[in-house]
Order: sequence, then structure tokens, then C-alpha cells
Amino acid sequence: MSNLSAYQASLLAQLAYLDDNGQPIGGRTLVEIFGAGGPLADQGNNWAVKEILKDPSLANLKALEVKYDKSGMSGWALQEPKSKEIHVAFRGSENPTNPENLIKDWILADVGLMTGETAQQRAAAAWLRELQGKYPGSTFGYLVGHSLGGNLAMYCQLLGEFSIRGVIAINAPGFQCGWLGKQKGDASIIQRHDNANDPVSGIAPPLLCKPQGSKETLYGNSKDQVGHGIKGAADKIKAGEIVNGRDLKTQLLIAAITVAVIVMFIKWLFVALVLLGVLALANWLYTHCPWLMDFLEKASVWWGKQVLAAWSRRWEWEKRKWEAIKKGFFAAVAGISNFLAKAKAIIAGVMEKVGLWFKKAGHVFKSASSGAVALSYSAASQAAAKLQQAESHIAAANDAIRSARNCFNGWSVLPEERRLYAAIPAAAAIGQLSGSINYFQAIDNEFRSADTKAKNKLSG
Repeated sequence: MSNLSAYQASLLAQLAYLDDNGQPIGGRTLVEIFGAGGPLADQGNNWAVKEILKDPSLANLKALEVKYDKSGMSGWALQEPKSKEIHVAFRGSENPTNPENLIKDWILADVGLMTGETAQQRAAAAWLRELQGKYPGSTFGYLVGHSLGGNLAMYCQLLGEFSIRGVIAINAPGFQCGWLGKQKGDASIIQRHDNANDPVSGIAPPLLCKPQGSKETLYGNSKDQVGHGIKGAADKIKAGEIVNGRDLKTQLLIAAITVAVIVMFIKWLFVALVLLGVLALANWLYTHCPWLMDFLEKASVWWGKQVLAAWSRRWEWEKRKWEAIKKGFFAAVAGISNFLAKAKAIIAGVMEKVGLWFKKAGHVFKSASSGAVALSYSAASQAAAKLQQAESHIAAANDAIRSARNCFNGWSVLPEERRLYAAIPAAAAIGQLSGSINYFQAIDNEFRSADTKAKNKLSG
């Protein structure tokens, strides 16, 4: 391959985001890896892989290895079949919803750019040294990457340590301005291809600086352009939608990001200075006023013990209070259960009497007056209706008992703010039980009265 185009570089930059899934891919060409029957054929539908397989100059590149460093740096090393040049594609920042990616990529590597060199930058340079040792006689062709990956590619060139034919960075952020001033490498071979409305590559001093002498090409201010994504950038590069500058909206966004970061930096700097002042004061007091420090230490210990003791007393009181409530409630439930058992016995006796009333009513057809017959049947019918209502009240009372018991189970471990909610259904259950008790007493009185009247009529 004579020269790598910006579009081809964008495809390899996307390739760097793909994992090898532990498959043995070393020594195979990309078409052998991603083609039918290849170890990564399941990733053959990726948009960049499809384009790579259509391009013989890319499809026939041999994969040397896929690197995964503990710092989070990752990439693919590819070799030209004839010239043996090694192209390296560095991976950019990955999905921040993964905590490991958030810390290693977005915080330590991306935000860390404003502090100077990062662990991923040093790991990238160490990997190139490792490749030089493994493949002596080979030279580096192109270093490519998107976003953070593009920054790693530029970093390796700016060190001035390696012989590299070219660097192509896509939507890549710059460097800490102080570090960039010490660069040794030739920045003129660095090509920066950025979306015109990408705020990441547009971050300017004093936060980040661009390599002096590098060439930047801006693409597409159109509304359909996705700011930072590699796919949108690749489409604009392929279509050749070159523009002269960034739009006003993007410039304002970059300015807002810059101001926000500066304000945050000042805020944390102030916090750090306050903490340093407190530590300095504590050190001075410890050195010059040991008696005061001894007093403060003893006072702190005493105050801590008092707080713990107060919380312990309150916890014990709450525990005893709710245990007493729970014990009293279950005693009340036991008494109500006994009453219900007696109520069932009363109803059973009444049912026996109702049977006798029906028998007596049958005899009355033969010997008693019509008034006695009517009264006997009326009493029996009323009794049957009352029995049905009584059975439903017993079922409701049993449900109330179960509900109340469920409410009080585990009260000793309930938070205080939840106990009120547990007491509401318990109180409702107790009210329902009280209503059932009054109803059973009324039934018993009615049955006694009806029984007396029926006996008087039948005997008459």
C-alpha cells in the first residue's frame, strides 16, 4: 500500500474497537479472520468490516496481534504483506456506562490529558517498542485512531522516538499545552480529520493545544452530522464534505466546556487549598500546643462515646416499646380467637335448634293452628338467613386476625417511619373484629327471643 487514505484510516480506527474474543487471529489476514468460516465471522456485519473486506489493500493486511493493556490502552497491529510495514490502530474511549471504562478511559485518559502524560499514552509507546523487538527490520507505516485512539497515535509520533510514515487522527483531542511545548517529533506528518461540530477535537487553550505543524481538515456542518462518532466522520470523509471552519453553535459549546472545566478546576483548587490550610494548622497546633491537641483528642473521644450511648439508649427504648405493643396485640388476638370459637359453638347450637323448629313446623300441619305454623316457618327462615350472615362474619373475622398478625410480624426490625403504616391495617383489623363480636351477640339475643316465642306458640 503506497499511502493510507483518510477513509481507510477511519475503517481501521473502527476496527480497533472490535475485540478478538480470545480467538487465535495472529498471522491471519483480515479476510481470513472476518470472512466466512473465520474466527470472527460473527462480526462480519460491522459496517467497517464490510468496507474493509471490499478493499483488497485492507482485506489482505495480516493481523499480528491485538493488545490489551491494564491501563485501558488497546489496539490492533497489522502488517503489509509485501513491505512488512506495521500499521497500528489505537482504540478510542469505550462506553462510559461500564465503570472500568469510565475510570480508565474517560477520567484517567481523557480528563487526564489536561495534566500531561497519561498511563495509556505511556502504554501505547511501550507497545510500539515491544513490536520493534518482536519484528526486527520492520518499520511503522501509519498510526491511526479515533478520539482517544487518535491522541495516542499522535503522542507516539510527537515523542520523536519512532520511525513512522504517517499519523491519521480522527476527532482526536489535543495535549496539555506545557507538555506539547517540549515535543521532539515532527508534527508535519500528522493529519487531523475532524467533524466541524465535534466539541472534543475542538477543545482549545488553555485546556488543550493542537500539535503545531499538523494539518487539520474539517468535515460537514450539515444537520445530519453526528458530532463525535466515527461512523459519521467516516461518511463525511468518504463524501469529501470539507468545510472551512467550525459553526457558531459548536464554537459556543466548546467555549462553554472550557469555562465549565476552568470553574470546576478553580473550585477544587480552592477546596484543596482549604484542606491544606486545615492540615497545616493542625500540624502547627500539634507541634506548638500539644496540650491543646491532647484536650481536643480527649473531648472528641468523650463526645463520641456520649453520642453512641444516646443512640444505644434510644434503640433499647424503641425495642422494648414495640415488643410490649406486639405482645399486647397478640394477647388481644388470642382472646378474640377464643371468643370466635365460642361464637362458632353458639351457632352450632342454634343450627340444632333450627332443625328442631323445622320438625316442629311439620307436626303443626297436623295439629297446630295456622298462626303457629306461620310463626315457626318465619322463625326458621330468619334463623337460616342469620346463620349465613354469621358465617360470612366469621370468615371476615378470621381474615382480620391473619391480616393483623401479618402487620405485627417483624415489627421489632421495622424502621420507625414504617411502623405507622404497619399500624393502620392492624387497627382496621381490630375494628373489624370488634364489629364481629357485637354482631354475634345480637344474633344470640335474636335466636333466644325467637326460640321463646316459637315454644310459646307451639305449646299453645
